Amino acid sequence: MSDKLLAFGIPGVIFGSLIYILISGNIEKHSMVLDRTLSKWQSLYHLDEGQKAEIKRIEVEFHGKGNPFAVRTEHSREEIREHHVSISKVMKPEDGSRFLEAMEREQRSH
Repeated sequence: MSDKLLAFGIPGVIFGSLIYILISGNIEKHSMVLDRTLSKWQSLYHLDEGQKAEIKRIEVEFHGKGNPFAVRTEHSREEIREHHVSISKVMKPEDGSRFLEAMEREQRSH
């Protein structure tokens, strides 16, 4: 019994640890990139902390948390546009308009 535990338990713990490190590392990297983007947007679009937090919630809901094993949804151009519109509505009207123009100009998902 203890031989089987050693034979399967140790490799299982090692494998589980590697998976945990991979997942948590990707989630942390994704969070850092999102925080960097939000900091940039905060100065560009004059966001207060409440707006920044709401936009972060919208971003995580749309793009996910960065789990490499999560199913990735391919979003249509229209879904991306609607996503940008929902972000712009959190901003002051003039900043939201500038945000939408920038996203359309870049023709990409941020």
